Amino acid sequence: MLVLTERDVRDLLFKHLTEKEQVVVRYYYYEGLSMREIAGMLKLTESRVCQIHSKVIRRLRETHNARQNELALI
Repeated sequence: MLVLTERDVRDLLFKHLTEKEQVVVRYYYYEGLSMREIAGMLKLTESRVCQIHSKVIRRLRETHNARQNELALI
């Protein structure tokens, strides 16, 4: 049985994200910064940071759903 640690999951996640996506996820989830704070740091609009975050979450859900479907076929 394969056991993944939180670090393993984080490493896998970050491997498939762009640098900007990684920064948004890291600051939002690991540093607890708001979208507004992240926007200021990256010199982006708050709306753009929200779009980047939404894109990451959507891709994660799609990947998760695809994996669930694959496992259901086994």
